[in-house]
Amino acid sequence: MTHRRLFASCLLRLVPAPRAALVAATALLATGSAFAQTATGTVSGRIYNPATREYVRNAQVRLTGTDLLTESEADGSFTFSAVPAGTVTLQVTYTGYTAAPDIFTVTAGQTAVREISIASTLASTAGKGTTDEPLKLSAFVVSNEREGNAKAIMEQRRNMNISTSVAADTFGDVTEGNVGEFLKYLPGVEVEYVDGISRGPRVGGLDQQYVGVTMDGAAVASADAFVAYGSTLNGAAGSQSRSVGFEQMSINSIESIEVSRTISADMDANSPAGSINMRTRRAFDRKGRRVDWSFSAGFNTPDAANFGQTRGWDDNLHRQWRPNYQLDYSDVFLNQRLGVRLSVSSSSIRSEQQYVTHIYNKTTVPTGAITDLRPMVLTGVTFTDGPRLSSRANITATSDFKATNRLVLSLTAMFNAFENNAHTKALTFNAAANGVVAATGRQNVLGDGMTDIRTNGLAANTSRNMTYGGGTAIKLTNSFTLTPKFEYKNGGLTLDGTGNFSRSKNDYETSTRGSIRTETLNPLTADFRATRPDANSAEWTIVQTGGADWSNLANYTNPRSNEEGRFAFTEIYTFESNAKYVLPFRLPTFLKFGAKWA
Repeated sequence: MTHRRLFASCLLRLVPAPRAALVAATALLATGSAFAQTATGTVSGRIYNPATREYVRNAQVRLTGTDLLTESEADGSFTFSAVPAGTVTLQVTYTGYTAAPDIFTVTAGQTAVREISIASTLASTAGKGTTDEPLKLSAFVVSNEREGNAKAIMEQRRNMNISTSVAADTFGDVTEGNVGEFLKYLPGVEVEYVDGISRGPRVGGLDQQYVGVTMDGAAVASADAFVAYGSTLNGAAGSQSRSVGFEQMSINSIESIEVSRTISADMDANSPAGSINMRTRRAFDRKGRRVDWSFSAGFNTPDAANFGQTRGWDDNLHRQWRPNYQLDYSDVFLNQRLGVRLSVSSSSIRSEQQYVTHIYNKTTVPTGAITDLRPMVLTGVTFTDGPRLSSRANITATSDFKATNRLVLSLTAMFNAFENNAHTKALTFNAAANGVVAATGRQNVLGDGMTDIRTNGLAANTSRNMTYGGGTAIKLTNSFTLTPKFEYKNGGLTLDGTGNFSRSKNDYETSTRGSIRTETLNPLTADFRATRPDANSAEWTIVQTGGADWSNLANYTNPRSNEEGRFAFTEIYTFESNAKYVLPFRLPTFLKFGAKWA
C-alpha cells in the first residue's frame, strides 16, 4: 500500500488492489477570482515570447473590467468560455515581461482567437502586442536574469505547495550535465558525493532516501549497487534502496526543476523530506522548427598542448582531450497540433585526484620506558593518485498531440547511460603505529614528529614499513523511462491519466574490462626519513635509510588481487488517474479525486 500525506478534510479508499494508493478528495483554494457571468462568446488564444521563440505557460490572462481570470496552459493556450458580447480588453501578466492590452470585439456565439506576444521589460525599445498600441514598460525590472527564470517564478506562484521552482539555465552550463551539480546551489538542498561525483540529494537535512525524485511527476527508477551485494544501503540492498541517484539523469533535457518542501494528497507520501520534480522540455513550448547545438572539449591544463595519445588514467594510451556535445531539435506540425522534440547529449570529463593523507596521534606518553611529550606526532603519510573518467549520454524524445480542442495526448521517452572509471594507486609510509604501544607506538617516531619524520630501525618496531594498495572501480548505469499521458478538459472539469514504466540497471565491471578491483602486497619493512618545509606543507622528500630496497619489485611478496560482483536492477510500473472539477463559486474552489497503482 502506498501511503499518502493528506491535506484535505475528506479521505476515500478504493477497492483494494496490489499496492493501490489512497484516493484523496481535496478541496483547494486557488489564487485569483473567477465569477460566473452570462456570456454569449468565447475568447481563446496563446501567449508567445518572441525573445525565446517559445509559448508561455502560467501567464495570468485577465479580461479587464470583469472578474474573469485564467492562466495559460503548457502550450501557452488559454480560453474564456463565458465572455459578455461587445468590446473587451485582454491583459497579460508575466514576471519580468509586459504585453500591450489587446482590445477587440466579441460576437455572440462566435470564438475570437488571439495570439499575444510579450516583451522583456529590459528591452531598450518596446515591441508590439497584437494591436498597434505601444508597450508601456512596468516598474518591475529584472537584472541579469536568464529568460527561463520567469517560467520558474510563474510556476512557483501557481503551485499550491511550499516550493522553489528554478529554470535549468539559471546557473549557465552545468558540469557533465549533472543534475546534482545544479541542485547544490539551491537553498536547503545538499548533495551526496562519492568519488567526486554527486549521487543523490538531501533536503531539509534528511537523508537522500527520504527525498522523492520525479520526472514530469512520474517516478524514476534508480538502481545503485553502491555496496557489495547482500549488504545494505539506506536499510535495503542495492536496487531496494529508495534513494535516487543523479547519474542516470541529464539536465540537458530538463527545462525547470521544482523543489517542494511539503507534499499534497496527490503526491507519494514516502518523501517526508520533500520532493524534487524535473520538467522536461516540450515542443509545444516553441513556435515552428528550431535546432540548437553546442560542441565543446574538456581537458586538464598539462594536456592543453597535447593532441596525441598518452598514458592516461588507466595506464593505457588515450587522447586526453574529451569531447562534449548537445543537439536539440523541435518542430510543430498539423497547424501546431502536433509537437515533436528530440534531444541528444554526451559528455566526458577526466578528473585528476591527487592528494596526501596525514595520520596524526595526539596521545602523549608522560611516563614509561620512553617519555614522549610532543603534543602531536605524525605516524604515517599516504600519497594517493586516483584519476577518474566519467562519461554521460542522454537521449530524450517527447511528443504532444492536440487531438481535439479538449484532449491532449503526450508521450515521453528517455534513455540515460553513465560510466565512471576510477583507478586508484596509493603508497603509504608508516614510521610507527597510530598508538602508544611501547614497541610500535608513536614514541618510536624520531625527529620533531611534524616536519622531520624518521624510523628508529628497531626490529621490534614492526609497524615501520611501506605499503602499496590500489584498485579500479568501473561503474556502469543505464536507465530507460517511458511515460504516456492524456489530459481532457471540458469547462470546469479536467481529467488526466498517466502510465509510467521506468527501468534502471547498475553494475561494476573490472576483470571484463581488463582491470583489477583491488590489489595488495605484503608491507615492505623499511627505514626512511621524510622531511617537509613546514607543518602545513604536503611537499615531502622521502629517502630510504635501511631495509629491503623498495625500488626492487622482487622484494615485494604475496601479491593478491580481488574481484567482486556488485549489481542491481529495478523496474517501476505506475498508473495514475485524476479528476478535477472547479466549482462555480464566487471564491474559486475545486475538488480533486484520484487513484494510483504502483
